[in-house]
Amino acid sequence: MSDKNRTELNEARFDDPNIKQESKSAIVPPLPTNTWYGEAISILYGFVVVNIPINSFLSFSPQVIMFSIWQLTLFVNLFIKFKNKLKANNQENNYNWAFYITFTFFIVQGLFEPDLGSSIRHKAGIFPLIYFILFYDVKK
Repeated sequence: MSDKNRTELNEARFDDPNIKQESKSAIVPPLPTNTWYGEAISILYGFVVVNIPINSFLSFSPQVIMFSIWQLTLFVNLFIKFKNKLKANNQENNYNWAFYITFTFFIVQGLFEPDLGSSIRHKAGIFPLIYFILFYDVKK
């Protein structure tokens, strides 16, 4: 799955000299994705790199570093709110579904995103849901 969506696209970008400079944030899995274990590692690696992009601090591109700081802050805040929600054991279905849909979207993003730039573009579609989760307690 990720071989067709991520690896082939990134290889085409690396081969084109006009785009190579723009592909600094490409997600390149550590193992070849043509085996079942390589594909499994690629899926987990993609999830971690898209949602917890610690390794992107090695890129000296300011926009990649800003995305990494934003994404780490967002993921930690969502994780803490979800943990507190589970401890409170409230049965507010809308709030629960907002978490489920958001985290499912993050998992799917880890599978299909070829680079961090497209990650932020696709995440823009669920900004209202993220806003709802982050500021639900304030509005209440």
